[in-house]
Amino acid sequence: VSGAALEIGTRAYADFIWQAQTQSRLAEAADRLDLILHEAGFEQVGGTALFRFITTKDAYAVFETLARAGIYTRRFAWSKTHLRVGLPGSSETEARLRAALTPSTGSASLPR
Repeated sequence: VSGAALEIGTRAYADFIWQAQTQSRLAEAADRLDLILHEAGFEQVGGTALFRFITTKDAYAVFETLARAGIYTRRFAWSKTHLRVGLPGSSETEARLRAALTPSTGSASLPR
């Protein structure tokens, strides 16, 4: 681990205000992601403060559709029905995700 990483980590561990603000910001972003995924008809089956684990009929098709929209998700070799969707990094990315998952603007053939 680099000296800079150690310094940044040490400061982050000592900054309780930053930690609380970050936890709040991540929780709000996770809530927005949950809403986007729910509105698109996906079932959430797990996750953390940084990503959601969803199930779909054809994870590869959803992966491909989102990739074409510039949104990377994680698919798994062991499952054809699961994807990991990370928290969008900005409101613009959230809007792009919502558009890609909306039949009128995205792909109407997304398997839910």
